Amino acid sequence: MAGIARRLMRKTSIRSWASRDRPHSPALFRVGNTHLEIFRYVTPVGKDPIANRPACDAGLTHVAFDVIDIFAEYERFRKAGVPFHTEPQTVGLFRSTYGRDPDGNIFELQEVLDPRHPVALENLPPDRGK
Repeated sequence: MAGIARRLMRKTSIRSWASRDRPHSPALFRVGNTHLEIFRYVTPVGKDPIANRPACDAGLTHVAFDVIDIFAEYERFRKAGVPFHTEPQTVGLFRSTYGRDPDGNIFELQEVLDPRHPVALENLPPDRGK
């Protein structure tokens, strides 16, 4: 994943941030009517990837879903039995929370609080099949 992220960051990134204040190095891409963020952790240093890991093995490091009303989505998922690490928390211009899928993989629900922010869902035109 780190190699893919580095190649994509060099070639097609629409936004890329690097900061000593962040534990990861992200790249943000426009994909249809949404955004895709790929990042690699700088600190803490992780274990080396498992070569030729079977695709059937469970495991993701991070997947995030943008929502418009995070509290409503959090409650809907929670009532369906999804375990969360914490209630939604506000950090800067974002509100987010982390949960676990049935395989124990971590996923994030994220809400952009400023509708003028370039990645806010309100700013994305509908995908018209183009």
